[in-house]
Amino acid sequence: MKKTEIFRILKVIWIGLYVSVASFFVTSPIYSLSPDLIKYHQQSSMSSDLLDQEEVRTLKIYVVSTGSKAIVTFKRGSQYNQEGLSQLNRLLYDWHSKQSIDMDPQLFDFLWEIQQYFSVPEYIYILSGYRTQETNKMLSRRNRKIARKSQHVLGKAVDFYIPGVSLRSLYKIAIRLKRGGVGYYSKFLHIDVGRVRSWT
Repeated sequence: MKKTEIFRILKVIWIGLYVSVASFFVTSPIYSLSPDLIKYHQQSSMSSDLLDQEEVRTLKIYVVSTGSKAIVTFKRGSQYNQEGLSQLNRLLYDWHSKQSIDMDPQLFDFLWEIQQYFSVPEYIYILSGYRTQETNKMLSRRNRKIARKSQHVLGKAVDFYIPGVSLRSLYKIAIRLKRGGVGYYSKFLHIDVGRVRSWT
């Protein structure tokens, strides 16, 4: 075999390897996300097996409307911590009516799983948690974008942001998790544990 033929074959092999590697970096979920994503990037969505691991789930919550701040452990392994859940219920109360409700614990799982993708050790800034029917009606009259049959009324939704993390990155991760509803707004992200859907 001539040297020119050998070089031609090697060139074809090298180009093939280059294209394969380049395709990986373009299509891999690791590199299709923003740079501030750092954990659990080997899968396009988190496996339900993660919930079964013997881990401690803690949320750092700051409620913007009341100024309340707390670090709350709400789950250990597969068991919810009732004291932690009660504390979160109190934090996310409807400050207009001064009423609270037992929030859906799966909402806190959803929020915690989103938080795990980021290296920023900031509090999660909550803009809205539970709402009574009366509060939701009042807000929907002011803003037509607020749903009259809101998941907030059922204790299944929060509106939030994390300082230092782009809303677009939060939106991408929340959609990948397929835990419920995800809404992208100019200043916050809405998540709920209703049916899986998304909007901007």
